[in-house]
Amino acid sequence: MLAKVAGRGYIITNVKRSKGRVLPIRSAIQRSSIRSASASTVIARLRRIAILAANRLARYYTHQKVFGLDMGIDASGRVWIIEANLRPDITF
Repeated sequence: MLAKVAGRGYIITNVKRSKGRVLPIRSAIQRSSIRSASASTVIARLRRIAILAANRLARYYTHQKVFGLDMGIDASGRVWIIEANLRPDITF
């Protein structure tokens, strides 16, 4: 799991466009302003929600082997699904 971090002054996490960077998820959470939950707790939430979403999507896309999920974490440590991709780009 990786995190895309927007460049200074941007809210868009597109690395090229915002001059942002890609970090390991734990490092990104530790550097963030999230203080209501530990990095381990947030990562566990991300994994749980990703598995639940993939299981639900697999009911409708029965031949699909891989789902890409763009997810966000708010300041309270809550996890949000932004979008699901049937053909995720695994390069950055």
